[in-house]
Amino acid sequence: MDETIGEGVTGGTDNGHLSASPVMFFRVLYESKQAFLRCDSQVPEKQGNTYQTIDMILTTISILPCSPITRVGNDSHITIEVAQCTVEEISNTTCWTSLQESIPSKLYYFIETVVKGTVGSYGLQVAAMKLVLPQIDGYIVRNDIIERRLLNCTLIEGTMDFTEPREKVHALRTGLTMQLAFEHAIGAISLKLCLGVNSETVKFLLLQLESEIAARLGFPWILDAPLRKKRLVIVEGRPHPTESAASEGPYRATKALGIEVVVLDHEGHWLQDHQFAHLRDEFISCDLTVDENLPGRIIQAMRKSRNDIDGIITYSDKLLVATAQVANILRLPADPAVTIERCSDKGKMREITTPELVLSVTGVDDLREQIEALKIPLRYPLIVKPGRGQSSEGVHMVNSEMELFSAVQKDQTVFPGKSYLVEPYISGPEVDANIVLLNGEIIFNETNDDFPSFAERHRTDSSSFAETSTIMPSILPQSELFLLKSVLSEALMKLGLRNGVFHIEARIQNSSMRYEHQQGDLELTRLPYRQSSTPLSEPTIFFIEINARTPGHQESFAVEFTYGIDYYALYTLLAVSPHLSLAYMHGENNKNPESQRLHALTYPFPPHVQFPTNIVFIPVTRGGTFVSAKPLHKELMSHILSYKILMKTGDIIEDPVATGKWPFIAYFLVISRSVGAEGRRQVRTLGEFVRSAFEVEII
Repeated sequence: MDETIGEGVTGGTDNGHLSASPVMFFRVLYESKQAFLRCDSQVPEKQGNTYQTIDMILTTISILPCSPITRVGNDSHITIEVAQCTVEEISNTTCWTSLQESIPSKLYYFIETVVKGTVGSYGLQVAAMKLVLPQIDGYIVRNDIIERRLLNCTLIEGTMDFTEPREKVHALRTGLTMQLAFEHAIGAISLKLCLGVNSETVKFLLLQLESEIAARLGFPWILDAPLRKKRLVIVEGRPHPTESAASEGPYRATKALGIEVVVLDHEGHWLQDHQFAHLRDEFISCDLTVDENLPGRIIQAMRKSRNDIDGIITYSDKLLVATAQVANILRLPADPAVTIERCSDKGKMREITTPELVLSVTGVDDLREQIEALKIPLRYPLIVKPGRGQSSEGVHMVNSEMELFSAVQKDQTVFPGKSYLVEPYISGPEVDANIVLLNGEIIFNETNDDFPSFAERHRTDSSSFAETSTIMPSILPQSELFLLKSVLSEALMKLGLRNGVFHIEARIQNSSMRYEHQQGDLELTRLPYRQSSTPLSEPTIFFIEINARTPGHQESFAVEFTYGIDYYALYTLLAVSPHLSLAYMHGENNKNPESQRLHALTYPFPPHVQFPTNIVFIPVTRGGTFVSAKPLHKELMSHILSYKILMKTGDIIEDPVATGKWPFIAYFLVISRSVGAEGRRQVRTLGEFVRSAFEVEII
């Protein structure tokens, strides 16, 4: 680094600011313009225990057209020079040096982006950014922590992390200068660009941003030990990015943690292409047909790997049991395969959690025999579904014995060779509950509200049981959320599960809330108090599904936006952490590098930055040929964090009533800009705007 940068800049955190005399200036050549910017630096008074920030405020002195002599390269090329001098000296050509040659490359790229935004608009007078520096020596929990924790911060234009995975960072030991700040910066954050603001407004916004950063990064995310080098097998590589966003989270997490990935999938899978080699360390072809020989084929494929394997996972429901069997055979970290089997088979799960409420039948004949043997007749409405299934496939609501036999017959035809469940329809609110277990203890959990399906709203089997909207956080009473957490923890223990990320669908029977229309929108509403001589029934929990995996990618993304928690990172770490149980038994759980990371990555945002999100699902309503979907209005899109049209022109849609399959056409992840009750109302209303505005052509 050029020693002239930062010379004479003294002070530090003791006095809360950087003394800046002489001042730093930038000279910029960009888009046929020459600009001079003044850079003032300051250290905010309040700093975190793990990190500190330095403000850099860029004030435009002048922007003029370049002369042919000073113009460099084409208009898109940018040259930034830096000098530390007085205003009168900036015309002195001898005091300027190349910024690119003077500071780390990632930091230069970030400053270049901020400067381009400033010089590119004549109306922008002041811009600002923050450098992030470590306050302690250690290893960052994941190398993109700044970017991920500031995802939905409305005050920022951009973020960048500068470190590599598993890299050690060092706190400053001497007086703080800009030169040292540039050398030690582990990331940067730029303030949202605003036209016409003055320096006082920018300073006020920087104070607000500092509070926002403290809320999101106010936990120990620099640890004293590195994560040991790990190698993870992912069974089934996920769909191509053009088809689904399901691959984004898993590979982003492994890269940020510094974990090598070996992908097992069929020959010709997109991850085999060298174009995507940056996402994985190795690709090994493997036949993943689900049969009794699948575990053996997976083991044979793993033995071809270049290095030892530390763990194995899958995100596919149909492969969970086989993957767990392989882990058990090879003594890799995993719960016993028999426990995963209990979760995967809804009938077996119900035998343990709610055995008295469910019939499990093999077909129409078995159903007839079991009904004849019942001492108490069935009470309608009932739900019929395959014992193993996904995406609400084959789910029916029936209101009579005739409809019951018809539904079982239909599932027996469409989903042959399975067991079929007959269970009571629970009218209480449905929730998705996600939970992270470490040695049988809950280290994180959250609950979101699943809005009624179209079939429930219309009480008919001709409508879809597919999801419509999922909003987080839940607004159910804390007493019911606590009951759910307690009963769920007990159920997981009964099933024999001790470590992992689990996605649960459940209903709260006898809840104090129900869905009603409020100003045209459906929303959970407290039941009116009823005077009665008999006590009201207490709430109980009815489990629909318990899945030994992360929630779907839409919900996983929403959880990260609302809570700052990345389930993919936790799922990955648990799969490569063989010593957690041993460390737990010896009382050293918090000293274990893997355990430290798991705990660090389960710090949620505080409530005042937990912005509600609404996942709006658009299921098919009829069969036909998909033609197109009309883009949403720009203003509505500004509230959408992520979306995907899941069908392309020419796709054939089977009649969902006949097949029992209700695939999604699209989904939209909507976020509120407020928190609490107002945020909930806003995100619910926005979600309905999205649903009503989305137009699709099917012929």
